[in-house]
Amino acid sequence: MTPREIAEKACVSQSTVYALLKAGRLPGFRVGCRGRGKWLVRWEDWEAFLASCKVAAGSVDDGRPFRFLN
Repeated sequence: MTPREIAEKACVSQSTVYALLKAGRLPGFRVGCRGRGKWLVRWEDWEAFLASCKVAAGSVDDGRPFRFLN
């Protein structure tokens, strides 16, 4: 799938998918040469990435209101 297809299906921005690919946090394939070309991502890799980000309920709470958690 292309980053655009992943973004649409996952309801995230396309730039988020590209940023994750460039940071190496989301595995993907770059088809092309010399830094140009098309990124391809397997949906299974996206699901594995999401699973790795899962946080247990209440584990992030430090007592501050949600809007201050960064």
